Amino acid sequence: LLDTDVTPSSFWITNPSNYIRHNSAAGSQRYGFWFDLQPHPTGPSFTNVICPPGMPLGEFYNNTAHSNARYGLRIFNQYDPRKIPCNWGGNNDFDVNPAEPATFKNFTSYKNIRSGVSALKIGQ
Repeated sequence: LLDTDVTPSSFWITNPSNYIRHNSAAGSQRYGFWFDLQPHPTGPSFTNVICPPGMPLGEFYNNTAHSNARYGLRIFNQYDPRKIPCNWGGNNDFDVNPAEPATFKNFTSYKNIRSGVSALKIGQ
């Protein structure tokens, strides 16, 4: 089984440029909202010209996560949105490829067993 098969979420998001509005994620065995940002799309959709960890956030607005077994919102593995999404990689090159703001607005999280929000590497 793949990691994504054994770590279920109510919303599994692999591209942050989506618009995620007015949702409730409740009772998952792991995560309410899971931003699973791999370096490039995997499987039949693979391409190296799309880079989710560097893509801007479309919109995350007025969402609620409750009663999930781990986290209400998990951002994994790295998220560093830039003007040019595939032209990054841990360098502090803000003058060449400036950062894009990512704002998660009006998010409510409660009664999640581990934490309301978990993120590993955000920005520089």
